[in-house]
Amino acid sequence: MLLRYWVTLVVLAALTFSSLVSGHELEGHATDQNIAWYTGKHWSVGTSLPMYLQTLTPQKKFSLTGGEQISVLKFKTQVADEYVIDFRNSTLVGEYKHLLFDRNDKLVTLRQGGMLRTEPSEYFLRNGQNIRLGQGQYTLITYQTSQFNIAPPTPFIIEKSKYISQLRVGNSITLIGLGILTALFFYYLVLSMVRASLIDLTYALFILGNLLFNSTSLLVAADLFGLRWFGGASWPILFSNIAYIVFVMSLLQVSRTKNAILWYIGVGILTVFTSVLIASIWFPHYQNEFNRLSVGVFLLYGITVGLRFSFQGRTIAQLYLLANVGFVVLGGIAISQEQIQGLQTIYMSHIGLLAVVCEVLLLSFVIAYQMVILEADKSRALKQAKEMLSIAQTDPLTRLPNRYAMEKHLLEVGKQNSFIYIDLDGLKLCNDSYGHDMGDKLLRLFSQKMLAALPNRCRLYRISGDEFGIILDNDLEQQVVEAIYYIESELKLIFDVHVGVSFGRAKFGEYLQYHQAIQAADEDMYSNKKRKKAVTS
Repeated sequence: MLLRYWVTLVVLAALTFSSLVSGHELEGHATDQNIAWYTGKHWSVGTSLPMYLQTLTPQKKFSLTGGEQISVLKFKTQVADEYVIDFRNSTLVGEYKHLLFDRNDKLVTLRQGGMLRTEPSEYFLRNGQNIRLGQGQYTLITYQTSQFNIAPPTPFIIEKSKYISQLRVGNSITLIGLGILTALFFYYLVLSMVRASLIDLTYALFILGNLLFNSTSLLVAADLFGLRWFGGASWPILFSNIAYIVFVMSLLQVSRTKNAILWYIGVGILTVFTSVLIASIWFPHYQNEFNRLSVGVFLLYGITVGLRFSFQGRTIAQLYLLANVGFVVLGGIAISQEQIQGLQTIYMSHIGLLAVVCEVLLLSFVIAYQMVILEADKSRALKQAKEMLSIAQTDPLTRLPNRYAMEKHLLEVGKQNSFIYIDLDGLKLCNDSYGHDMGDKLLRLFSQKMLAALPNRCRLYRISGDEFGIILDNDLEQQVVEAIYYIESELKLIFDVHVGVSFGRAKFGEYLQYHQAIQAADEDMYSNKKRKKAVTS
């Protein structure tokens, strides 16, 4: 059943991803979109566009370590329409400036924005800028600067109607994915407090790190809460990577004594991650590159440990590997690719969010399974403890509660209770004459008959040897005494040797402490035994 859920979720994630890749076309009314990257100075008023373009230095590759990037996008519009200028691959842009020129190299419009600017966005969770364009050829120069980049924010032009319809998919992934992470974060956080579990706590921290990272990189933190901080797209992941290593070591029970190599590797990775966390303070532009490397390392460590323990037949490790299938596939794409051809409004951060949500949901099954196993172990241990306690409090011959059980009961007695101390007469003679089997029969028979005759509010105990005790309510004393006399008469008929029952009574209310009442009942019993001997002799 669990395997079926695993396969279903992974297949759904794969189908969703494939549909995203195939369902977006770059071409529309805005065609022939050709973009190139450059470095150089900003365009200034009075400088002709062709002359300015000659001053730019071509850049072979977009730099993900941040800084200023200049792009030149040439495109054509087939019809006059409402269009949108936006970035594909990533929405995490610190600041940007769009300068749009027509075919006559005349500046048509200038638009600015970005996560670090205060201008309100025209679109929720996007950098889209509305503009109406006539048919013709245009050149878009974009200056953008960021601390670092998740993926290359590449400018593109799209019809407004198509843009709005495509936003729904990406925004749905963002809001649903973050909603799932938020709910599961609080669930595991509370669970960690209730169970005092390091596994639950580190998993909650791992989820929190990814929640903060995706909230920042997908502009949720900026648009909803006004949090315009690039560190939200780096620091949380650095911390969550540390939490994940501890989570894996705790979940799969990597032991320093039993799995020394894996344990020391895990500790070494934690040391490296902590060093990277500190180094990122002095190398802010490389924070996301540190993230990519760290994610790859903890994935490799988790898979290695999972495989090692799976070969040993550990079910938890096998389920952990199954849970990581979707995360490895989607997460591998998210950290290894800069852009995926065909995607316009679905970013690499969306792919990473899908990977994390897939991981979190599937690992929830693993943790739930572990909880079931632990609860079953706890139930078995509790059952065994109860059985051992029952054995410790039960006389093996008569199956009556023993002296230990009686001592526990005596702690609860009150003034309304009495105690009867019983001694079987003739047990030694029975053993000497017929053997211990006959003596054991006498003890068992007395216990059975006494139990059957006692009222509900009485409790019979075997104290030791031929001595028994009864704790009862005061108003039942006469009824119990009559039962003792009756059972004594029956025993005399069954056994040839002289047997009998001597007993003494005491009320707990007449003494300061319960053991004084027990001693008084014992003394009363011996007095009765002496009187019986005197009569028979």
